[in-house]
Amino acid sequence: MQEEKIGIMGGTFDPIHLAHLMLAEQARIQFDLNQVFFMPSSQPPHKDNRRISPAQCRKEMVLRAIKDNPDFSYSDLELCRTGVTYTSDTLEELHKRYPNTKFYFIMGADSLFAVDAWHQPEQIFRMTTVLAGNRLGVPEEKLQRQVENLKERFGGKIYLVDMPDVAISSSEIRERYANGRSIRYYVPQEVYEYIEECSLYRRGISETGNVSKTENVFTEKEMSAGGENVKPDRMVIKEKLRHKLGIGRFEHTIGVAYTAACLAMRYGCNAEDAELAGLLHDCAKQYDNETLMSKCLKYGIPVSEAERKNPSLLHAKLGAYLAKRKYDVNDTSILDAIRYHTTGRPAMTLMEKIIYVADYVEPRRFKAPNLEKIRRLAFLDLDRTVCEIMSDTLEYLKKMPENIDKTTLEACVYYQKLKKEERDSI
Repeated sequence: MQEEKIGIMGGTFDPIHLAHLMLAEQARIQFDLNQVFFMPSSQPPHKDNRRISPAQCRKEMVLRAIKDNPDFSYSDLELCRTGVTYTSDTLEELHKRYPNTKFYFIMGADSLFAVDAWHQPEQIFRMTTVLAGNRLGVPEEKLQRQVENLKERFGGKIYLVDMPDVAISSSEIRERYANGRSIRYYVPQEVYEYIEECSLYRRGISETGNVSKTENVFTEKEMSAGGENVKPDRMVIKEKLRHKLGIGRFEHTIGVAYTAACLAMRYGCNAEDAELAGLLHDCAKQYDNETLMSKCLKYGIPVSEAERKNPSLLHAKLGAYLAKRKYDVNDTSILDAIRYHTTGRPAMTLMEKIIYVADYVEPRRFKAPNLEKIRRLAFLDLDRTVCEIMSDTLEYLKKMPENIDKTTLEACVYYQKLKKEERDSI
């Protein structure tokens, strides 16, 4: 009996869009798959399930999107499962149900940089062949390096799907619709009509997919700010960052969050807020310089001359924007701490000083000058610590004056003056 070849297209599909369908079709053709199963997730571990549309709505959108393609099938394997859905468990169940079948797991290329942090990644690579399509503009060389890295670590079979570079994401579609902008031609026509019919990303909907006239849970304010009284779930944010950031950057992030919480307890600041600011301070570090620049221009974030010469500085500004728009942070003190954690600024708030210092002294740092001295000082005198870091930073930046940001220079001058005034008063 000839072995069947089935592709698995997973995701929340909130909503399913044209890039999903294009990737599935190109994978089917290129690798001669008999069928592609579209399998919406129930409770993915890396998403805030309070923000995911009801299962029935996502199922309905998938069914409408694939109904005219006989090579696409709907699978409710994950939606019918209770609790968190892990890809490794799904693949194990599929092998039991379809014993004479070879499975191909289809994903966007961006997921290749997160799959090693998934639950039991070695099992995923053992049970399936991974097909990755570059639908979100990951540079080709970077993508090839990650493929080789995963092959070496897990012995997996990974192939790239030839397809146009289509930069569409479900989160972008939701945001566009919430802001009253058109999403026509981002999604299949029948999916568009369903979203319009239900006002899915503007008004509350019931579990059956019917429009609720009274409950407004998917408004723009809710999606961008998370409400005035509800704080973002830090565990959910950790899972998101684990998938988005490289392992080294993620470990640094956890170190900053832990150090910030400790400093907050020492100096009487809100420890939960400090931890949250620490978690998100580098949330835009996943992007290369070209992407940082393009996103800042897209979102209307001002770019200084120094930032044009050294776009990596923009990760702080963009990080504050993403913290509000993508991670539901609405506290100005947290957003400002993220915004100024790299450059600092004159007369920083307590929260800003804590994140600025935590980023410098967290346990995994080892290259900065006078680090052990500054670590000890951080828990004795926060202002003096900021002054010491500013002095060292200015000495370092003098070697490349063209990269000195105006805000950094102003902050250094301010804290140097403060340090001198303290010495003179003794």
